[in-house]
Amino acid sequence: MNRKLTIGLVVVFGALLVYVLLVQRPKDLAADVTPTARVTEYLFAVSAEQVSGIRVEDRVNGMSAALMRDAASGVWTLAEPGPQPADQALAANAATALTGLTIANTVTSTTDLTLFGVLSPTYQLALTLTDGSQLAAAIGDKTPTGTAYYVLRPGDTNVRTVGASLLDPVLGLAVNPPVVPPTATAAVTDTVVLTGTVTPGATAAP
Repeated sequence: MNRKLTIGLVVVFGALLVYVLLVQRPKDLAADVTPTARVTEYLFAVSAEQVSGIRVEDRVNGMSAALMRDAASGVWTLAEPGPQPADQALAANAATALTGLTIANTVTSTTDLTLFGVLSPTYQLALTLTDGSQLAAAIGDKTPTGTAYYVLRPGDTNVRTVGASLLDPVLGLAVNPPVVPPTATAAVTDTVVLTGTVTPGATAAP
């Protein structure tokens, strides 16, 4: 066989082999992989309608707020500080926000909970449900990037992270509870306007 022809055939077969190994084979493998959608995990797997009580404790500032919802009327009351009426829209928003907290990540690299501040938490969340059961979560330190908090639920052995943008409005309730805003009409105090001079002991003329 012609030497040049032999070399040419070797080059062609070599090129085909490289194509199969580097191009076609990865495509075939990728085709065999079925994409799996990420399942959203909630910190509290309940609906806002199931929540009848909320308590947020800020242990750094020594402040807390507690809300209770009447089962019959559905009206929210501010129990701490209070008791006093609560802003109904803000209270309902708090329940929606709490039940909408999603878990960003689960820390599986270690089970040493002391590293995340959840054993001496900065904040404590507690929910009371309409069936009388309770849910809770300890909020510890922020992640190194500052974009999330480390969170631990009772019974969990692994710490979770929840985005700070989701948690901060909820945690702020302890410092800024949903009180009913003052009315536009300011309180009026009785004021006596005197015209002229009144002598002590004398009676002012009508």
